[in-house]
Amino acid sequence: MMKYAYILAGLMLFGCSGPKPIKVTERLFVLPTDKGPYWPFEDTVTVPLKKRFSQGYAETFRVNETRFRFVRDTLVTGLYDLQSVSKDHWVTNLSLRMPLRNDKFFLNIDFDLDGFHDLSFPEFENTVVYFFNKEKLAFDTSPVKFVYDYALLDREKLIYGSNTKRPDPYSWNIDIFSIAGRTKKYLLKAHIQLKRYTRRAGYDIIDASIYRCHNGSAANTTYIETIDIRKPYTDFSLRDFMIRLAHDKRYL
Repeated sequence: MMKYAYILAGLMLFGCSGPKPIKVTERLFVLPTDKGPYWPFEDTVTVPLKKRFSQGYAETFRVNETRFRFVRDTLVTGLYDLQSVSKDHWVTNLSLRMPLRNDKFFLNIDFDLDGFHDLSFPEFENTVVYFFNKEKLAFDTSPVKFVYDYALLDREKLIYGSNTKRPDPYSWNIDIFSIAGRTKKYLLKAHIQLKRYTRRAGYDIIDASIYRCHNGSAANTTYIETIDIRKPYTDFSLRDFMIRLAHDKRYL
């Protein structure tokens, strides 16, 4: 009888010695409560995690008082569905592609300052933002995009500024825009001219040409004036300059 007990115990140990399930130590969605080294993008978790999604893995989380899950789209190859719970059923809110490289989705920024976190992710040199609609408890289906190098200039009017830069290292293109009403509306554009020092390393900020945008369009502009700056690069704050433009009553 003792002999059979040893055999049974051995079989049980053998059955438990198989490969253990992979433990996910990070999520693809960075939430407001998350703490950890989510920057820079490179890590040893994101790429294997994305592969698991392609194999049917689902990630569930709660944000903005709403429960969500992210799963592979069963109809379209390469698409993934962000779903929310409605009347005890999962309903697709957005169909998305995976962020590029080792990038992730972020839910830790409230771009329109309405008290609810918006969905964003980097795409090339842009930031893609899906605003959260607090009435529908879901994200807007049309995103807003702007250059990743951005700054909030006016909290009350929800005015942002971004440096779109140029292939030419001696000039910058600046966009001043509003996202009030969860819609991007261009207000001003500026073209800043730089010049390399002649006798030492570095650049001078020479001047800035200012343009007013009409009807929220980036293509419909009129020239206002050119501001003389003449400052070394190290003495020039682009953010302060954009704040000045956003609050100048002559322009807006």
